[in-house]
Amino acid sequence: IMTAKKQDANAEIAVKAEDKSSLTSVAATAGLISAKDKTLLNGQGAVSTVYSKKVTKATIADTGIDAWSSNASEEDKKGSGTSCLSVAALNASDLYNFALAGALGGTTGSVGVGAAVSTNRLNQTTEAGISNTAKPVNATHAGDIAVRAQGTGSIFDLSVGAAGSASDSLVEFGGSLAYNYINNATAAKVINANLASEDNIGVV
Repeated sequence: IMTAKKQDANAEIAVKAEDKSSLTSVAATAGLISAKDKTLLNGQGAVSTVYSKKVTKATIADTGIDAWSSNASEEDKKGSGTSCLSVAALNASDLYNFALAGALGGTTGSVGVGAAVSTNRLNQTTEAGISNTAKPVNATHAGDIAVRAQGTGSIFDLSVGAAGSASDSLVEFGGSLAYNYINNATAAKVINANLASEDNIGVV
């Protein structure tokens, strides 16, 4: 890849992968036993499960880069004619999970049970890199060279289980359980590459 003459000194060679998606799941249930109903048990349950696996990668592989243009003049080559090189990967996906359950008993001696369970698993891999599988790849005459990877996935969870009675119930039980798991693998790599910068090199 060749680019940037002096008049394009602020140009940038950029490879960017970004994921800012979101996923929302809602499970809700409610039940009522009326005073005329002979049913003595009112059980309500809500279960919500969310699993997400994502891979976000930005890579320059087996590609030589010369930040000077092919017809750059000697004046261009004094530093003002270089372009910045950026390889960036960002994963900022979010999970929203809601599990709601409610039970209301309306007869004497009835049993009301409301239970909510939610499970959330977020597995994400975020990688940015410059690499070569054979002889070293060259990136020359560049300004700032930055290889950046960032993974900031989040889980937002609300689980509510409730039970109540309109008259004298025998038993009322409400409960909720939430399980959240995040596996976030983030890497910025330079493998088998020769980098030459007019300014700074950062791998973060």
